[in-house]
Amino acid sequence: MLVGAVPFDPAQDDALHQPVRLAPPLQHAELQPPRLQGALLAEPSPGRYATAVATAVALLADEQVALDKVVLARSLYVHTEQPLAPQALLARLGRDAAVTTYDTPLPVAAGQPPAWLVGATPELLLRRHGRQVLSHPLAGSARRSSDPAQDERAA
Repeated sequence: MLVGAVPFDPAQDDALHQPVRLAPPLQHAELQPPRLQGALLAEPSPGRYATAVATAVALLADEQVALDKVVLARSLYVHTEQPLAPQALLARLGRDAAVTTYDTPLPVAAGQPPAWLVGATPELLLRRHGRQVLSHPLAGSARRSSDPAQDERAA
């Protein structure tokens, strides 16, 4: 198994790690994450994301456009009152039985704070820098519900 992070910016360093052994699945403890500071910020906004979804659906239905798949993503910016431990993120992500969680330390320059790659499949990556958390889903989908309001909350 090889775990890593490859940046979109070619000038940035990548980080690859091959573990010597794999640990058995963890039972996620109920770690209490720190309180949020301010509001969550979704980028793009829910309205802009819904417009992008509608555009993608229309393009997929258009026989003149050669698309077989579209992957849309949203980022979620979060600020907390205290630094957020990778284990707290892992525990929160692990509440969903449909995902597999992972974490791995990333190399940092001397004197820099620790960095971690924390995520959950399907392809949900989180970046934490001090008290700021960024969610960057690369692909995946939410389960559909018969309740439209519940679908809206999951979107």
